[in-house]
Amino acid sequence: MTGEWQGKRDPGWDADIGLALRQPTEDKTDRTISVHVVDTTNLAADTYDTIITTGEYTSCEVIMACSGGVTVKMYERANSDQAWNDITPSGRAKEAQSQDNASYVDQSDTVVFLNVGRRQLKLEYVTSDGENSVDIAYVLGFEQGTVPYAA
Repeated sequence: MTGEWQGKRDPGWDADIGLALRQPTEDKTDRTISVHVVDTTNLAADTYDTIITTGEYTSCEVIMACSGGVTVKMYERANSDQAWNDITPSGRAKEAQSQDNASYVDQSDTVVFLNVGRRQLKLEYVTSDGENSVDIAYVLGFEQGTVPYAA
């Protein structure tokens, strides 16, 4: 292949490496960022948190498998000059098919938070004692509207 396209240089072709490059797409729904926050047992009784900057991403899925007295909550703010707002009740738990939860205690579920673009999020988990299991990850994506519960 020469990299020519209709007599013009094909913008999707890199002659230096001889490969077709993927063209940018306006459809962002397939773009995500996944982060595994913690996967451990027997954390000391304490409050732990992870700060998440969403950037242009509009949704955050929190995937958790916790037991032994672990409480998980989510907070948000527009910038570091503001106080944290508890948004835990706005999350939708897919497996439990519930919403309006004040917190998630010893849950194995995926909780989806929408409309969180251009925000800072704080994922907080509290362990009640030193005998627990904590496995938490999050995925930033572009879900919008309402999220259907898992079938």
